[in-house]
Amino acid sequence: MSTIQLDFAAKERFELSYKDENGDENGEVFVIHRAPLSTHERFVAFLTEHWAGNFPTWLSPVQVQIITISEKQKKYASKVASMLKEEKIRVSVDDSDATIGKKIRMHRKMRPAYMLILGEDEEKENTVSIRIDRKGDSRSGDQCNGMPLEQFITELTIEVNSRSRKLSLVTKED
Repeated sequence: MSTIQLDFAAKERFELSYKDENGDENGEVFVIHRAPLSTHERFVAFLTEHWAGNFPTWLSPVQVQIITISEKQKKYASKVASMLKEEKIRVSVDDSDATIGKKIRMHRKMRPAYMLILGEDEEKENTVSIRIDRKGDSRSGDQCNGMPLEQFITELTIEVNSRSRKLSLVTKED
């Protein structure tokens, strides 16, 4: 990923020269550029290609996407989001009026590590339903219903802090 580059045009652009051992002006200058990780854009492109957009949780721009089934869960969604943010989890909430199917399809394209589906049962029991729904992921569509909220936060924090490469909260038997 790193690059070293010889720049033959920089000497004219910056009017570079040096004085040789005789004190004469010498214009035979070559500029060497180095970038240990190359450009940031190239590095991000490499990671995106490597993970096919399905970043591990710790690297995912949105680690948890909260989706409410109806407007009745807005307050619970806000509470869950606040608790996750306290643990430094990157979270986004969709409490729009769109249907649950539309919300899932829309957020699937964004490839969050986890989607939390919050309905009446989850609010009543202080739980979350976890869904993995990432394009190209063999576990796409896997879901775990009724996980206690505190357990989810604890396990997610461990997964993020350990920089695990795998999504561990919803497992599929191989």
